Amino acid sequence: MGMKNLVFGLIAGAALGGCSAGGVAEKTYAMPAEDARRILLSADFERGILPGWSLLKPQVWVNYEQTLEWQVLDDSQNGSGWWCPLAIEPVGEDGKASRVVNQCAGMMSAERNRHLDELVDAALTGREPKFEQAAG
Repeated sequence: MGMKNLVFGLIAGAALGGCSAGGVAEKTYAMPAEDARRILLSADFERGILPGWSLLKPQVWVNYEQTLEWQVLDDSQNGSGWWCPLAIEPVGEDGKASRVVNQCAGMMSAERNRHLDELVDAALTGREPKFEQAAG
């Protein structure tokens, strides 16, 4: 009986731990944080890949504060678009897994985080990004 409660507690804890306060799913990847960082920094996403943003090209880069950030910009001289912080965190004591958290805030943050989550998942699993079709 005690084992059943322990297993239930672990499952419930994992389910609750899978969502951040903003409701963005946080998926764990079977790779060290440094590998996830390297893959995301070298990923080359196509301009217009994000639904509704045909002129913008998403890219992960290291900003002047030496933290990771998404740049989703057009190719104009002033770089119109938007930026979002990105965190890659080790998971577990052995450091063999990591979690990537897109931290867009403000207007349209839920949609932006969801789309960037898909780009992260596609890059880290080696597949093409797939976005759900908007209803309407």
